[in-house]
Amino acid sequence: MWQLKQKIGTLTQKKLVIRFLHLKSKSVSTGESVSRGEEIAVAGNTGTDTTGPHLHIDINNKGKYEGKYITYTNTIDPKYFWPRYFDGPTFAPHEEHQTEEHQTEDDLLRKFDSEEYFFEDTLINFVGEEELMNWINSQPLEDQTVPNFKKAFNISDEKEKN
Repeated sequence: MWQLKQKIGTLTQKKLVIRFLHLKSKSVSTGESVSRGEEIAVAGNTGTDTTGPHLHIDINNKGKYEGKYITYTNTIDPKYFWPRYFDGPTFAPHEEHQTEEHQTEDDLLRKFDSEEYFFEDTLINFVGEEELMNWINSQPLEDQTVPNFKKAFNISDEKEKN
């Protein structure tokens, strides 16, 4: 297990504990600052009840995390922090990658792992999870991009960074 504590902007003053488990190795130390896109670890198969290399991630509010008794009810669903591609809890257009049968996984990653499909936690916290989901459910898939989201909620780059 390895933990990364992340401050979520000065607007909310909330802190998260993000746990990455079953790692083969880690590239940074606890307390070290990291940047978006920086490799922090390599997924592995350590620990118990594992069936192959994978990444287990959970996100917890700092005050509720005690290192024990992590359940679905006291964690935050990581789908709101994950790059938006492939099936599952994503905002990437599902139909589009279903019809592109000959693309490799790397091609799809490059296509959907972009700022247009990645909703930062600060944006979600700025408007609230319920408002985010209402906005998403009211938009055609091709319009569910970060620039359109910022425009709908009047969020400037300066507001996002604060």
